Amino acid sequence: MFLSLYAILGLLESDSLLLMVVYLELFSYVLFVFPLLFGYVRGSAVEASLRYFVVGGFSTLLLGIGVFFVYYSFGTISVRELLVLLEGSLGSVAGQPSWSFFAGFLLLYSGLAVKLAFVPFHY
Repeated sequence: MFLSLYAILGLLESDSLLLMVVYLELFSYVLFVFPLLFGYVRGSAVEASLRYFVVGGFSTLLLGIGVFFVYYSFGTISVRELLVLLEGSLGSVAGQPSWSFFAGFLLLYSGLAVKLAFVPFHY
């Protein structure tokens, strides 16, 4: 339980996109083993935990690739620096928004949507 509290506080305090992904994963690891900690060893609880682990791995992959594209587009993963850069240029190259800007934020949104089970991405 303290690990999940530490992960949530780290998620709120982090300034880097990469640290946000790491703390979100740390919080979700607690949810994988939560049924086993309190004696819910029924087949459905273990199956749901394993399914969440597999889907969580896929969403982490999407988040990681999204962070890479954002870094490729802007050269930083600091949230404060990204906000300053977004106000000015919107990731543009010669006046046109770059493809890596759109790909990065689309992958970040998709990974977060899968992780949080938003409506078009839930299973």
